[in-house]
Amino acid sequence: MKLLSSAKEIRIVGGGLAGLSLGIALQKRGVSTKVIEAGSYPRHKVCGEFISGVSSSTLEALEIAPLFSDAIRHRKVQWRLGERVFREDRLPQDALGISRYALDNRLAREFENAGGRLETNQRAGREENGEGTIWAAGRVAEPSKWIGLKAHFEDLSLDSDLELRLGRGAYVGASKIEDGKVNVCGLFRKRIGIETSRTTALSSYVRIAGLEGFADRLESSSMNPQSASGVAALAFAKIVDASNRIQIGDAFGVMPPFTGNGMSLAFESAYVAAPFIEEYAKEKRDWQETVKAVQTSLAKTFAAKLGASRFLHPWIHSQWGQNAFYLLSKARLVPFKMLLSKVR
Repeated sequence: MKLLSSAKEIRIVGGGLAGLSLGIALQKRGVSTKVIEAGSYPRHKVCGEFISGVSSSTLEALEIAPLFSDAIRHRKVQWRLGERVFREDRLPQDALGISRYALDNRLAREFENAGGRLETNQRAGREENGEGTIWAAGRVAEPSKWIGLKAHFEDLSLDSDLELRLGRGAYVGASKIEDGKVNVCGLFRKRIGIETSRTTALSSYVRIAGLEGFADRLESSSMNPQSASGVAALAFAKIVDASNRIQIGDAFGVMPPFTGNGMSLAFESAYVAAPFIEEYAKEKRDWQETVKAVQTSLAKTFAAKLGASRFLHPWIHSQWGQNAFYLLSKARLVPFKMLLSKVR
């Protein structure tokens, strides 16, 4: 049965996880929605591709749960300092392993199938910054000493569902995704004078971080060169102040990747925002009320996670911090269950 369109159209700037998920939810609730995306699909993006902390009820409420039916189920996490294992845990609930290449494309097709208007290879102008516009255009770019790198590998064996390695000025995660591939994603301090190509940057940074054994394994495995991606200008655990607009996903706040909750924040923020935006589109509340309600709900929902992430993030990228992190973890004094539990 075709749903009646809402009185007002919603425009979403950014067609990533948050923007498309919100668009699907709104469209299926009878809200006419347009998504404006600067790129196209399918595409590779720097991402852990390990979804921990999102609840099944959230995916069902957004009406996207079937898109994860073939995602890899993860339960075990292993932490290493260099090559030394110092902690192994079972997640409070299954995490999902699926590439952004597959997931973004599925979400885009689902949004269009629901009747949404998707404009790709388009950048939003100033006219898209007013009432009825939701910003889901990703993290805010600003000067940073970090660089994120990722690539997909075949024939790369793992000792755990998710392997997390701490190295000199580095954090590297590896986990399985679809088709037997392994996604390797790392966050590194930028280095001056490193000569790398797109396909060698990840293994070079892994080696410089003192993770020579893992670098050898990467270089002896088969990498998909199209999957090699990089991103700079990273600001973490920062809630963006935008008094007169709604921002969701990374546009709202970026979760440091070691929590496993970065992708979950995208889905959960769409879930939080959807009912308020639906009421606005159906003329049950005005725009200023909607902005305030969404901002308040998002801040309340993610305060604990972003606060803990902001506190722990510096520790895992300095030598003294990693040693302290190691000792505290051995003593079971790091709140892993809270960090890896459901976002809300």
